[in-house]
Amino acid sequence: MTARQRLRAFLAGETVDRPPFLPFAMAFAARLDQTPIDRLFDNANTLTRPLSGLRQLFGLDALVVRPPAGRVKEDSVVAAVSDAVERLRVLTREQLAIVLALPGPATIADDGDMEEGVDQLLDLTRRLHPEQIDAVALVEERALGDARSGFPEVLAPLWNTASYYGLGRIFVTCEAGAFDSGADAIVTWSDLPKAKPTKPQARVGIVLRQGQPLPHLAEGEFYTTEELLPDTDIEWFKLVVSRAARCEVGTPSA
Repeated sequence: MTARQRLRAFLAGETVDRPPFLPFAMAFAARLDQTPIDRLFDNANTLTRPLSGLRQLFGLDALVVRPPAGRVKEDSVVAAVSDAVERLRVLTREQLAIVLALPGPATIADDGDMEEGVDQLLDLTRRLHPEQIDAVALVEERALGDARSGFPEVLAPLWNTASYYGLGRIFVTCEAGAFDSGADAIVTWSDLPKAKPTKPQARVGIVLRQGQPLPHLAEGEFYTTEELLPDTDIEWFKLVVSRAARCEVGTPSA
């Protein structure tokens, strides 16, 4: 099973040889490549090299490409991401799964208008080579509160576009509790109890943190991280990658 097949099948609720590991590691990759983080998205070269190096150094079979929320709408950043995704696909073919991580609709919209945010995300997704990626992740950094109740309907145009291109759909939230985002997988970035999807077959990301024990995975769970800090311990990350690669669904990771 190739990396692309594994990620796509897993997010579709199908049986796979093992769950994918999806680390958010832009700053970590920049540090290892000795590229200043504020220069990472200058062009396709400054973006492709660190990501390719991260994959080769640790043997990753999935990369999350996450442009900064404050710059994601800049034409130069869109061009850098688009070209980098195309280069990574040519370099790795089927051996790399690529996840495009974009700000959530409330995060990206200038005034927090989620429908406006979805329109902006639709435009970005179409410009960023959706045929070359395997999943789109929305990282919503704002608390949605009561707006959560209508969230699946708000996101429907974006999720429908993702489905048209055969992309998995991942939602990253800072909130806990039952959450219907309409996505194939949900991840909680906070110290609160992890969010629980209401969609029956939705996958759940288990966030790994340096210095904490590596938890066992239950059926439908996968390992991921919050955005790794530049000073993340290399040996810890090697250990995580190694154990994730040996982990079978429903079995301990060590």
